[in-house]
Amino acid sequence: MHQNIDIEIQDTEQELKHLGSCTTKGLTNEEIAQQDERFFLAIEKLKWLKGRRDVRVFKWKPINTFNLQENESTKKSHVSSHCRKRMKNT
Repeated sequence: MHQNIDIEIQDTEQELKHLGSCTTKGLTNEEIAQQDERFFLAIEKLKWLKGRRDVRVFKWKPINTFNLQENESTKKSHVSSHCRKRMKNT
């Protein structure tokens, strides 16, 4: 998965380099605006891709429910041993 994101990041960085080096000489205001828009959209895309790359993806592992229930019951008994015991009414 990270390889696909890394390739996308490289492509987007290449596009940014190209758009950043383009000259606006001879372009109309509308063409310049389109070029600027593509540049800023590429910056946003690069930020998003780098953020996605840094997200860790964990593989699903099956959980043994018997052990889970056993651990929960031991946790409860462990917690209850720290609580104050009720006094009996005499």
